[in-house]
Formats: sequence, C-alpha cells, structure tokens
Amino acid sequence: MPGDHARILRGVAGVYLLHNPETGFKGKAKPRGLFRKFDQSPLPGDLVEYESSDDPSIPWVITSILERKNELRRPPLANLDKLFLTAAAELPRADYHYLDRMLACCLFEGIEPILLLTKCDLPGTEEAIDYFKAYYGPAGFTYYLVSLEDDAILPHLREHIRGNLVAFAGQSGVGKSTLMNRLLGNVHLETGAISQQGGRGRQTTRSTEIYAVDDGYLADTPGFQSLNIETLDLEGPDLLLAYPELRAIQQECRFADCHHLGELGCAVDQARIHPDRLEIYRKLRRDLDEYDKYR
Repeated sequence: MPGDHARILRGVAGVYLLHNPETGFKGKAKPRGLFRKFDQSPLPGDLVEYESSDDPSIPWVITSILERKNELRRPPLANLDKLFLTAAAELPRADYHYLDRMLACCLFEGIEPILLLTKCDLPGTEEAIDYFKAYYGPAGFTYYLVSLEDDAILPHLREHIRGNLVAFAGQSGVGKSTLMNRLLGNVHLETGAISQQGGRGRQTTRSTEIYAVDDGYLADTPGFQSLNIETLDLEGPDLLLAYPELRAIQQECRFADCHHLGELGCAVDQARIHPDRLEIYRKLRRDLDEYDKYR
C-alpha cells in the first residue's frame, strides 16, 4: 500500500532490498527519479516509504526517505544506534588513538559506543587487559572483555542489538567477523586472516549490508578505519564528548573555554584520566584546533 514503511538492508547498482520486521515484508525497490533532482541518495539503514511499481522484476519504488538520526558516508550507513568498537588484547595490538577518535565520532553523531576487547583468553594478555581497564575504566564507557572461543558474550551483544541498528568497527583481525558469524548463525561471513607481516589484517567486507537479527539489525560494513573527526565537522570542544574525565573537572578550570593543554589555571591534574589517554586527547585537540583555522 502507498505510504508503507521499511528499512533499507542493502543497495547494489541502484536496486535496494527493503525489510519491515512488523509485517514480514521483504522486497526489491528502486528510488524515484526525483531523488536525483535533489541530489539525494538512499543509504543502508534508511527508513523509507514505498509503493508498487510497474516493473515485475523490481516490484517496488521508494517514494520518500524519512528523516535520518545520523548519516555516515564512509561507510555508507544511516540511523546507526550503537557501535561495537572492537580491539584485541593481542595481535593486532590495540590502537588507542583510533579508539579514542572513534569514540568522539560516535558520540558526536548520537551513536552509543560499546567497547569490546577480544582475545582475552589467550595466554600472556593479562598486561594488555589491565591496561585497557585502567585506560577506559575512569571514563565510564560500557565495555566487555571477550573470549572468541566462548559464547558467554553473545547474550550481552544481543541485548544491545534488540530494537537497534548496530555495527562493528575496529582494526582488521580483531574478531569482528567471528562475532558476527556467531550472532547471525546461518549467515556465514568471510573471516579475515592476520597477515604475517606486522600483525595487520585484511579488510574482507566490501559493501554495507544489514541483517535482521535478535529483533534488531546488525550491519556488516567496510571503511570505519577511514572515518575521522575532520569529515564530521567536529570542532575542538566537541572532542570532550569522548573524554568525560575531563568534562568532570571543566568547572574547576580558571577559564570556561580551557582546552586542557597546559593553560594557566587548568585543573587537569584533578582529572581521573590515564596519562596516555590525556596525551592522545591533547594530540587530537591540537590537530582539531589547527584544522579549525582553515575551515
């Protein structure tokens, strides 16, 4: 019927797969030509209205795109609710600069980050686990220590998926595809292998595809490695979204617009923040402040 709603699960060559879990509807659709006139393009994750077309091979047409909660271009994805931000306790070594940058991107876009540290069952990872807990513990973010050989984490992840659109992000080789395979069950994703040179993994996902699972949606996406704070127009003060330890002492600083870079009267010595995390904050803040000069 005209005006029916669905979510876009994927788009290939201008053809989109729609899904409505409430009605059980699933079908292929093309967008109205009017979208091109207004330079609009449907994205996976979009909530859309659709109606019947005159093409039996593609029986539906997308008539409108509903307002987006957020919009990511790399990877192409709309209306993301939560992100499983994934790192490993061993090989590849966790990149905390990347993790902190992604936290800022998530919170700026209204996406709830869930931190996962994988491979915690491997021998010799105790020091890496303790460091992760000391690094993020004072920040108050939700995090889980994960064994890839144990399904105990799955109920927790499914609870986060329920009623939401969720994706994984992280370096290649940290176990994202392994966890997705277990969550999706009968959908088998290619699992990336770690190369023998430098512990780097290979990206195995080439396009965004969303799967209906656990009364919610799980997105398999490429490209989160290339997401950065500059592409989101994130400004210096917005970086504090990812650093609640610094927000907690903001009122104690001599000046309300303190950057926490060593200014006179800065109260950063009162912050419960890991020194390495403070160093990364300061690097990101300096980069953003420099970038702001040329906007």
